[in-house]
Amino acid sequence: MAFLIGLLSAGWAQIGYECGAQIVEGTQNAATTAPRGIIICVISAFVQGLVLIVSTLFSIQDVDELLASDMPIATFFLHATNNPSVTAFFLFILFVAQMGSLCNSILAAATFAWSLARDGILPCSRFLYKISGDRNIPVNCLIVQLVICVLVILPSFGSTVYWQAIMSAAVISVNVSYGLPLLCRLIWVRNDMPKGPFHLGKLGLPLNLISVVWVVFFGVILCIPSTYPVTPETMNWASVMIGGVMLFSIFFWMISGRHTFKGITETVVYS
Repeated sequence: MAFLIGLLSAGWAQIGYECGAQIVEGTQNAATTAPRGIIICVISAFVQGLVLIVSTLFSIQDVDELLASDMPIATFFLHATNNPSVTAFFLFILFVAQMGSLCNSILAAATFAWSLARDGILPCSRFLYKISGDRNIPVNCLIVQLVICVLVILPSFGSTVYWQAIMSAAVISVNVSYGLPLLCRLIWVRNDMPKGPFHLGKLGLPLNLISVVWVVFFGVILCIPSTYPVTPETMNWASVMIGGVMLFSIFFWMISGRHTFKGITETVVYS
């Protein structure tokens, strides 16, 4: 069970590979660019994540002290290097990496929201769909996404339970967003579906099935509390947050989205 719960760290190391699919509409030659980008992301995440996790595990000296520390990552670097200056340098590198990850996440979320607004699904779709600037950037979507991110993360400054739930829910949500299209592909199999320049042939459906099973299994594992006995402080609230988001999405679709959604709108850019 400890091994299964520890998959959360591995999940964080692999997170981000889905962004290529989320921003595909903003690329040229998407039929080849998107698959190539996803493959590169998966391979890069595996190599970098493996190096990061293995080096971290071999460098940990006192697990109990890290768990008791207010800043475990800073304590880890300090013990591993025994040098405050090097520790500060590593923390700065980590800060830069986190900022890059934040920009990447907001960009992907804004692009996804812009696509939904274009099809009339979201509230205030006309406002969100508006393109500003000479570079055709959805500024309104970017600002709204940034505000939502700030509001969602603010409670974590006062509650470690909320922070842990957000972290688990984020990994689960990313995998669910990637697995749902694969599930739809399994349910509504169409032999006449046109194939692009990149396809898996006969391996497509088996790999889709494996991916869906993994997403379900991984999601269940990440909802299990990491300590026993379970108390309100040690409870893993990720399942509650995921369930709330799903219920809100279904409720919103029933009362609004299905009435405003008129079908997928194709965007054609002439050059």
